[in-house]
Amino acid sequence: MFNLTNQMNKSAVSIPSNIAEGSAKSSDKHFKVFLETSLGSAFEWGT
Repeated sequence: MFNLTNQMNKSAVSIPSNIAEGSAKSSDKHFKVFLETSLGSAFEWGT
């Protein structure tokens, strides 16, 4: 149970962190990569 809770916390923190980091990138292409990573974390958290 603890490992699952820990992984959920990590993925939940990863979502806004990746969006924030991506917004600082110089191009929309790079930003999109970080948004896709955030989306992956959201699906992981939802699973």
